[in-house]
Amino acid sequence: MRYELVDNGIGMKCLKCGNVTYHPEDVKNKYCGYCREFLTDDLPQAIAPQQPEWDMSLVGFVLDKSGSMSGQREAATTGFNHFVEQVRGYGKPAKLTLMMFDTEFKLVHDNLDLAAVPGMAYEQYVPDGSTALYDAVGHCVATMEREMSKYSKARAIMVILTDGQENSSREFSYDAIKELIGSKEAEGNWSFVYLSADPNGWSHAQQLGISVGNTVRYSTLSTSGTICNAAISTADGCFYDQRL
Repeated sequence: MRYELVDNGIGMKCLKCGNVTYHPEDVKNKYCGYCREFLTDDLPQAIAPQQPEWDMSLVGFVLDKSGSMSGQREAATTGFNHFVEQVRGYGKPAKLTLMMFDTEFKLVHDNLDLAAVPGMAYEQYVPDGSTALYDAVGHCVATMEREMSKYSKARAIMVILTDGQENSSREFSYDAIKELIGSKEAEGNWSFVYLSADPNGWSHAQQLGISVGNTVRYSTLSTSGTICNAAISTADGCFYDQRL
């Protein structure tokens, strides 16, 4: 058997690539959309699950700009800009929500058409303060949900980039964010990606319910391309389904 069921059977982990899916049809048919193959020899290839034609893709980017990110200003801005250009290059209908956070959170782009997203200038990203990660994630999900309700078949991915751990949120707790991420993943059309410079990033992401396959640790000494490449490669695998 090349899979294992997780979260009481509502999710499935592919033992080949390590990614977890909560798409009901994929779990039912034991199909990995990342490897693009069935994970059991008992299922005939002829009954491959039918995937919906998504009418909108919503991208959320939750970007840490706390004081500890000061040495990564160029990496964060250039990496974000490369990420937007890459996703824009897919040529599919998409909108982007950008939430930046330090001691508080700030909504920069509210479900803006991807074609209209401007580049981020170095001067626009000034790290300072603490880390209100949970509030930023919670409000970003709420912002994307409002837009998602306008479409019959939309899917969403949220990329979370941080170099540390929560220490400043006032509205959302750890338990609330873990429950929120779990409930969104269970809907089958949400995915979360966690990019962290924290040595404990993997365990922190897993504690929040984000799979190891969607978690990347980057070095604070790396070039700007490292951040954008990590985001792009993860988005390729879990947001833009290669079967569509």
